[in-house]
Amino acid sequence: MWLDPSDPSEPFQGWGTALAWFGHATGGWPEPVRGRLADLLYGRDGLGFTIARYNIGGGDGRETERYLRPGADVPGWWRRPAGVGPVPEDPWPKSGAPHHGLAAPTNPGRPGPDYRDWWDPAEAMHWDPAADPNQRWWLRAARDRGADLFEAFSNSPPYFMTASGVVSGHADGNHNNLRSDQYRAFARYLVGVTRRLIETDGIPIRTLSPTNEPNTPYWHAFNRQEGCHWDPRAQSKIITVLAEELRAAGLDRVIIAGPDETNPVGFAADWAGWTPEARAVVGQLNTHTYDIHGRRAVRRIAAEAGKPLWMSEVDLGPAGLPRDDDDIRAGLALARQVVGDLTELRPRAWVFWQAIEDRRNMIESDQNWGLIQVDFATVDPAAEPIKPNMKYWALAQFSRFIRPGAELITTRSDTGAEDTVAALGPEPDRLVVVHVNSRPETATLRLDLSGFPRLAATASARRWTTAAGRRVEEDHPVRVTATETEIPVAARSVTTVELTGISADLLSHR
Repeated sequence: MWLDPSDPSEPFQGWGTALAWFGHATGGWPEPVRGRLADLLYGRDGLGFTIARYNIGGGDGRETERYLRPGADVPGWWRRPAGVGPVPEDPWPKSGAPHHGLAAPTNPGRPGPDYRDWWDPAEAMHWDPAADPNQRWWLRAARDRGADLFEAFSNSPPYFMTASGVVSGHADGNHNNLRSDQYRAFARYLVGVTRRLIETDGIPIRTLSPTNEPNTPYWHAFNRQEGCHWDPRAQSKIITVLAEELRAAGLDRVIIAGPDETNPVGFAADWAGWTPEARAVVGQLNTHTYDIHGRRAVRRIAAEAGKPLWMSEVDLGPAGLPRDDDDIRAGLALARQVVGDLTELRPRAWVFWQAIEDRRNMIESDQNWGLIQVDFATVDPAAEPIKPNMKYWALAQFSRFIRPGAELITTRSDTGAEDTVAALGPEPDRLVVVHVNSRPETATLRLDLSGFPRLAATASARRWTTAAGRRVEEDHPVRVTATETEIPVAARSVTTVELTGISADLLSHR
């Protein structure tokens, strides 16, 4: 494996997670349970996350029969005044959820829409200052443990701004669900929530993403989570209107991010359909990688546009693998995803979907989503068992060692395999290499250091391993005595190698 430091990336900004459903589900749990969960994600002895993505809930009307999965009913920040009631509607049939194979609710339901334009963002009584306390607890917990990058994102406008009257999507998942006369109202809603998080909670929201997986057919009325379809023209409109409203509110420093599309191919299609005005005002490009095709194309788009790129959401079951917290294969699958994202996208940040998943949901669907699984609907949170799975420990091999300020460098293998990622820094003489060995036998990782101008006489390599029965365990160090160093790696393992004594003048941004 040849390590090429000649073309380092911009400094890496860090690792993180969306708070979303688990934040809403667990943020009200008693201490020390929720504190233990926060330590596992944001503590330096945990995953050391430094990024939190806050989900601005839309919120259904209180008359709407409950249908969203546990945790996904993130509260909106609006408060409906007395005397404003829903417009009666005929019952709607409920349809199935697009994710995780959950069965559809069995009873018919109906939205509780109010098409009268009662909501006034300038009216203080129309805002709920105590909204969403649980997810907001997680924001403070992340900040207090060292997180310093905060992004707000929306899955859906509030119910009263939608065409369907519910936050889960249009009756036809291919149709935009924001009413055509509600773009400015929705932008003011997003800006109002952002301003309150900054001013009331002391959370320095840096970026704001108005859409999520927008140009997809997933989001149809009465699926099990909030969602909203936006075609590229609609995306462009909300982006430009949001920019105007941020300026009007004096929040010019808040950067608009987007489009947070499901995968790189969809991202490229969204970008191609944006207006020049929308492209100009977006300050950060976000993509999800639920499909890996097209990652290098997205990297080129970001480079040509001169805009930072985030991998802002992903997780995987992975498909076909039964639920098992101790199965290293799930950890290896996630590790390969991380290596591919970092090497092909070269993002400034890598953000997990929701690090804590609903165990009951995972048992029903027999999958391994999340890094920790707990029962979102438990009646006794204080007794809830907390056990990180092997995906957690595999991710720790990256997040504990490739720290903010590090610069990703190119790795080249004779076999063409993408199984290794490397980064310089943030200390001036430090190189970190993370290697995934998916094979069922031990192997040797040969690191070609000839691209480095010099090694200190005291250069050495520490190494850590996650494998079956092992969780980020440190192995004996390896002496670095030549330009090629051999590192033994265990079967089916993720190995992190930390080399010190590397030439200090390689860091390009210092």
